Amino acid sequence: MDTSSGIHGSDGAETAKDWLVVATSFVGVFVGVFYLYGMGAFILPLEEQFEWSRTVTTSGLTLISIIAIIVAPLVGYMVDRFGSRRIAMIGVCLFGAAFAAMSTATGSVWNWWFLWGLLAVGTVLMKPVVWIAAITSRFDKRRGLAMGIALCGTGAAASIVPIVATLLIQALGWRMAFVALGLGGVLLPLPLLVLFFHDGERPATGDRQRVQDNKPQAQELPGLTIKQGLKAPVFYKLAFSSMLVAGGVLGLVVHFVPIMVAGGLSAEAAATVAGIVGISSIIGRIGTGFLLDRFPGWLVGGIGNGIPILACLVLLLSDGSYVGGAVAAAIVGFSVGAELDIAAYLSGRHFGRRNYATLFGTLAGMISLGIGVGAVFLGAMYDFFGSYEQVLWTLIPMFAVCSLLVFSTGNYPESFPDEADQAPA
Repeated sequence: MDTSSGIHGSDGAETAKDWLVVATSFVGVFVGVFYLYGMGAFILPLEEQFEWSRTVTTSGLTLISIIAIIVAPLVGYMVDRFGSRRIAMIGVCLFGAAFAAMSTATGSVWNWWFLWGLLAVGTVLMKPVVWIAAITSRFDKRRGLAMGIALCGTGAAASIVPIVATLLIQALGWRMAFVALGLGGVLLPLPLLVLFFHDGERPATGDRQRVQDNKPQAQELPGLTIKQGLKAPVFYKLAFSSMLVAGGVLGLVVHFVPIMVAGGLSAEAAATVAGIVGISSIIGRIGTGFLLDRFPGWLVGGIGNGIPILACLVLLLSDGSYVGGAVAAAIVGFSVGAELDIAAYLSGRHFGRRNYATLFGTLAGMISLGIGVGAVFLGAMYDFFGSYEQVLWTLIPMFAVCSLLVFSTGNYPESFPDEADQAPA
């Protein structure tokens, strides 16, 4: 079966309307991580206001990771059944309202966690699976590049949101800064969603036609059932490799400044070097997407998952030099940009479009678990050994295993069973 069915254009090539979906997805991804990259600016004002520890102040980030692990597969299932457009619109409105509601914090820890719980509901409805599912439904030839561009929203947020949040706090105070960012979280993406964000087409009676109300009928799309996907060995290879890579790479990001300081750099110099990570992550996303469109996914993904090994070796051998740190930061940033692209792209190629969001959403939950645990695990190892050297030597074989797992996924299936031959999802 032709897996490109439903792609716009008479020859299957993507059109301007499809790229507008990518642009909207970029903005959606950008807004969806306001809480992650903006929270740092609020730590000191909240400490001064409520005399909280930093553990309490940032505890909501862990809460979001836990909720994402549980809810991500359900969100994916909803996207498969109702389409990305509807879920994204609901998510944007809930996210913006919940972010603005953070301004009502009272100083009670329970109240703080309740507010983070509300924010988590909106956040999970704006996870990458929502945006990537729409892109997968519309792109074939340049799918990897389209995904990479959309996911660059995280790199843009890492560079812009901390500055904007700091300026808003200085001008308006932390409470109104939450309100302003919440309003921005709605007003930036919502008009684009209304005008340009539509799910792809599906084949019907031999003709391409737009799905009524943008609701894809999953049973008519090429791909695996949920049961078939969960039983496929490639699912577990992608799940475990993605979880471990995400945990290891994001753990390196969180601990990068302490690693460089332990190597002899000043805190100021280490922070400057760490800034390279954000820029390099954008290059990693676009570069990985470009390569995935042109070379076998198992090859690009296997190499991509192994690249963090180079960062570990550079950090071990550079003796804390500024140049060595800059090289390591560039490699880590590239890896941050590559890991999610690889999982999203290979999921679409191996599982098809029928239940893509459900299956990739489950993988995304595993990635969230890795992110939530990775930095804590690296910190615990440092506390045990008293040095980052053992941490880096432990990460090297872990990244090697992740690389081998993706290498072993093999070529994409040439076709999927006809829908008539498949049991209901």
